[in-house]
Formats: sequence, structure tokens, C-alpha cells
Amino acid sequence: MTEFKKVHVVGLPLSEAIKLIQANGGSYRLTKVNGEPMIITMDFRPQRANLEVEDGIVVCQYWN
Repeated sequence: MTEFKKVHVVGLPLSEAIKLIQANGGSYRLTKVNGEPMIITMDFRPQRANLEVEDGIVVCQYWN
């Protein structure tokens, strides 16, 4: 298993952001896509990046 490391992905295309997050031991979920909020759970996972995406580009990121 890859050791977890937080990475910054704002400004990257979603596909590249996902690869980078996973390559550094993290997981992700989409919380907002093109202004539309996604349904998410409230469970705490410190290695999960929450991503907001506009037109395929990550515009906001926070760790859960």
C-alpha cells in the first residue's frame, strides 16, 4: 500500500487529479460538479480529498 501524502490538485483536469491523489495513497469524492452539489455521506476519512469540479477542472479541494 502507498503511504498517504496530501497533494494539491486545484487547477488540474479531474483525470490527472484522481491519478495524483491515488498515486499518493489517497481517495477522492466529488462534492460539486458544475455548480451542482452532489449527495455525500458525513463519514470522516482523513485520506479522502473532496473535490469541486467545473468543466472538468478541479476548482476547490479540501481534505475530510
